Amino acid sequence: MATLIAFAAVLVSLGAACAADPAAVRLGQVPIPALPAGQKPNFIVILTDDQGWDDIGLHNPDYVNTPNLDRFIKGGTFFSNFYVTPQCAQTRAALMTGRQYPRTGTMLVHAGWDFMNTAEATAGEVMSAAGYRTAQFGKWHNREVAGYEPWSVGFHEGELPAANKDCPVNRNGVYVLPDSISEAGAGAGAGVDAAASRSSISRSTSVNRKSSITRSSSTTRSTAASRTSSTSSSTNSSSSMAIASVNKLFKGDMAAREQTEIKMMDGVLKLLGKHSAAAAQGSKQPFFIYHAPHAIHVTPVRLDGKFKKVRFSPPEFKVKYHSEPKYKGISENTLDAWAMLEYLDSVLGRLFKHLKDTGLDKNTYVMIMSDNGSFLMPDEPKKKRMPSRLTGTKSEVFEGGVRNFLAVQGPGVQAGVTDSTLLDITDILPTMADLAGISSSSKHLPWDGRSFKNLLVPSSSSSSSSSSAVVTAGGSRGTSLATKEQQERVLFLLGPQCWDANAVPLLTADREVDKRQTLLDYDRGGMPNHIWKWLPSLKPSKPAGFEACVGARYKEYKWVGVNNKVYRFDDESHLENEQTEVPPAIAAAISSKLSDAARSWWKSMLAEPHSFNKPTFYLGLGSSLASNVLAAGAHERTPGNVTLLAMGASGFSSPGDRMCYKVQVMTAGTYDVTLMYTSRAAAAVKLSFGTYQAIRSGAAASITAQLPRQASKMEGFSVGSLTLPASGTKKTELCLELASSSSPGSPAFSSLANIRFTRIAQTPASQGQLRGGSGASSAGAAALDSATLEALRAKCNWVGSVNVAEDVDAVMESMFSPYDAEDTDSCAECQPQL
Repeated sequence: MATLIAFAAVLVSLGAACAADPAAVRLGQVPIPALPAGQKPNFIVILTDDQGWDDIGLHNPDYVNTPNLDRFIKGGTFFSNFYVTPQCAQTRAALMTGRQYPRTGTMLVHAGWDFMNTAEATAGEVMSAAGYRTAQFGKWHNREVAGYEPWSVGFHEGELPAANKDCPVNRNGVYVLPDSISEAGAGAGAGVDAAASRSSISRSTSVNRKSSITRSSSTTRSTAASRTSSTSSSTNSSSSMAIASVNKLFKGDMAAREQTEIKMMDGVLKLLGKHSAAAAQGSKQPFFIYHAPHAIHVTPVRLDGKFKKVRFSPPEFKVKYHSEPKYKGISENTLDAWAMLEYLDSVLGRLFKHLKDTGLDKNTYVMIMSDNGSFLMPDEPKKKRMPSRLTGTKSEVFEGGVRNFLAVQGPGVQAGVTDSTLLDITDILPTMADLAGISSSSKHLPWDGRSFKNLLVPSSSSSSSSSSAVVTAGGSRGTSLATKEQQERVLFLLGPQCWDANAVPLLTADREVDKRQTLLDYDRGGMPNHIWKWLPSLKPSKPAGFEACVGARYKEYKWVGVNNKVYRFDDESHLENEQTEVPPAIAAAISSKLSDAARSWWKSMLAEPHSFNKPTFYLGLGSSLASNVLAAGAHERTPGNVTLLAMGASGFSSPGDRMCYKVQVMTAGTYDVTLMYTSRAAAAVKLSFGTYQAIRSGAAASITAQLPRQASKMEGFSVGSLTLPASGTKKTELCLELASSSSPGSPAFSSLANIRFTRIAQTPASQGQLRGGSGASSAGAAALDSATLEALRAKCNWVGSVNVAEDVDAVMESMFSPYDAEDTDSCAECQPQL
């Protein structure tokens, strides 16, 4: 930072310091008074999906209809220099942790790189530790396997929407059946053929994966998180569901997706109602709700054997876009985007009205933003979708991919004001903590984000600038409230193009990531991925390291590493073109300083003990019966012969080829092991579990099994069962190795998706013995007949086992994994027939 301050004089000479507008007026009114000292506010953070800068009515008034969001923005403070990451999972990790996403282990939107490392303390944990009731509704995308779901990382309540209305919703670790497939409502839901034969299965709802995670403090930075089972238990109950074979899959999915946002908001409003009822009885517990709509993200739907990307919204929102003359000739995909925006806006309007009607707006901060820039399908006209003319879209570090909107209402927040202080998605958590009076000594790794409480509640600031801040007649107050630290801030942006699903860092002898390797070197490292094909004019002709994917903002300047150009934003346009390019002589000085700063920033990413680590998978966490080990989550694989994919892995052409995973057994027991895969050849594989030393010496528990060829359809195949002791403090791994193949020299796996462990009997830890066999289900568990199996596959993206009768809980746990990843268009192996 010192190097940047040192050349501040250069920036001043370019007019970095702006004079006050002569037409300026005093700050606007504060509709809701600031809270008394000591009173904890409530928080609702809303993170929409793929809603870029131009996807609000105020920024595209000719086509976009978002009246509720527009009124919300006008009634609060709007931040026009707010930045997110170029993609979904990375932004969510930064929001949840207050830290730059490379620190957290979240590097991509798939491939085992969309996990948050267990050493991170999430917003749920920080707020719940401070006495808040915490809840999550909607898209998670920081992994949905045991130990990583919302209820395992600090949220008292969490709800992950189902694939569609005929599939169970995962709520607090319990799969809740919708009415359309309950015994009473069988056949009533859209998309269900009532005349088809039905079969029912008994479903125990006693699954509870809640766990508490002791996070490392900011001073110790422990390299491991201690996970223990929760002492709470869920209520035992059972229900049955009737599954019918389904025709017109596309139509059924549409009917389901059209209601997704409504159903999620129903849950939010229900929780708010409970809070109001408790408050009426004297409760003073505040709440933090994280609401993540799926809108306006596309949904891949398999139709006639092919995937089609669709944006869903109820029919009534589409009428105007297909009937009014001004929309004639515009891409169907663009019309669907605008219809979905209006649908999302109507759902948010319900929340705004509820807060006002109940008086909760008087003590609740509501923050609204999106996760990245606009996503445009190939036939969408950018001129109409993005009239701001921002360069780039989702997945790029140009402004169209990372500039976003942030609007806030709440106690002490000024109305009708636009603030242009440079802010970042990592600032949200520190700001909530500051507003809530949470001590800076709370247990979390050091935040990159900075509180902007001084910009939200100027009356609480001790800075002299708060009394002299001005706004123009148009409502802009510029950076007049910003502290010196905020004004001198440098924001670093990292695109996903320099990291690939098959990027697997080499390990040291103690099985930790070697941070000195070329793959992680700023100047020579990285592994370019398919996203470069969207940017042919920018793709480096030779490896350019991570600088090809880095950008930086400092004051009114933007530096982009891939073209080494510097742009100056003198107004709100944020255009990156020839007109805004800084003259070469001056640009050279700025780019040199920012490039050096970016290199230092990257070194700080490498210095994190947990950065660039693949996830640890947990078996037997809490009362969970089934745990998924996603194939793409391997932290070691045979280079060249085994390839990690966006969803899964392929290869294994020579005996000895292998993949290894970090796996901790939390509950000793006997586990059925099922591999989900497609293959070109029959093969024998060996699975081993234990410390790495025991695996290499042959002393670890292991099983060798014959896998049949499965060329036409993704199937699960049980290879037997392992009786495993709890890992305790030992670092244990799971390794899968090819023993032989019916087609030597050719890849055995087209796509290995998942290794599922289902606990079938608890065993004293001292036994630790292997039991072979077909892996029978738990006693008393219902078997699935073929009709039910096919219906679950068709409707719930679930891959079943062909050679065992499966436990119902295992069925439920597997339907969400692994076929829920994004950005898999360039991966043919990731789209097998299910």
